[in-house]
Amino acid sequence: MKAWRIKEAGVLEQYETRLRRSSGQIKVRLSAVALSETDLMFYKGVKGAQYPIIPAHSAAGFISEADEDSGFKLGARVVVSPFLNGRNPKNNGAPYCEGVFGIDRDGFLSDFIVVPEDNVYALPEGVTADEAVFVDYIALGNEVFESFDFKKGDYILIAGASTFSIIVAQLAIYYQMVPILVDDRSDKLSLAEDLGVYYTINYEKEDLPKRLNEITGGRLCDFAIFEPRDIPFSIVLENAKEGSTILVAGYYNGNTSFEADMVSILKKEITIRGVANGANQISSAINLLANKVIVTDGLITKKLDFEDVEKAFKEWSEEPRTYGKMVVKFNL
Repeated sequence: MKAWRIKEAGVLEQYETRLRRSSGQIKVRLSAVALSETDLMFYKGVKGAQYPIIPAHSAAGFISEADEDSGFKLGARVVVSPFLNGRNPKNNGAPYCEGVFGIDRDGFLSDFIVVPEDNVYALPEGVTADEAVFVDYIALGNEVFESFDFKKGDYILIAGASTFSIIVAQLAIYYQMVPILVDDRSDKLSLAEDLGVYYTINYEKEDLPKRLNEITGGRLCDFAIFEPRDIPFSIVLENAKEGSTILVAGYYNGNTSFEADMVSILKKEITIRGVANGANQISSAINLLANKVIVTDGLITKKLDFEDVEKAFKEWSEEPRTYGKMVVKFNL
């Protein structure tokens, strides 16, 4: 069994793995593994990262080995959740996220993986492997909307046209909110428009406060979503409505940090909340894909073979804003 791991910043190596499945675990032969901006950050060097680490937190495949009472048949098509949940004995057994595969423990960039049964979900007919690799993003986005109270017709500012943010914008439309997607990349904004996001603003070319005022009829946005990437947090904070809620959402890593003007937060009485675990939303995410609520056309910017991973990472690191999701395919 083969895997790619980041040995240290800027260094990828392929090596042979030895996987033994225990009771309560499932062995999955992978057919598609998605690489994201988070994986690129680890490759380029993340503060506090524990190397070596196998990257990738999004994967789909087939059941290779499972317990007889698992409910899974050999060869069944599945998607794998990256969220590893546990129970906190200090909080009456309340569930919490113990970790995320590909971020604080080895991920899925391998031909085979072994994970707990709770992390494996059957894929319905009509959902392809290329669509399934977005399930964890949809689940995390769905958890965002579960975490705050909103009304039909509320405006929501989404900072950055990343893959995750475009999915969140589609979810906002599903929940009958009005998303306004802000970025400085015209190609990403155009993609979002093709996927049904009506309001987009290029803040480098347009007067952002003026456009927000025009779109909302002076109401501005009661909510905002910020995924810590290369979009400055000030874009959100400077345009936040008094008393509004900002949700910081996405995968955490050593580069997940940003500066915030505390004076503005206090004066505007802004509420800031964090969302980083979509474990309870995986089944809902699969249903949203199956019912074509979320469309992933165009979100995969490159497909590659397993043997080409090292070359792809090198090219990606030189042009980090060129790609969105890259999907590694396996010859089964």
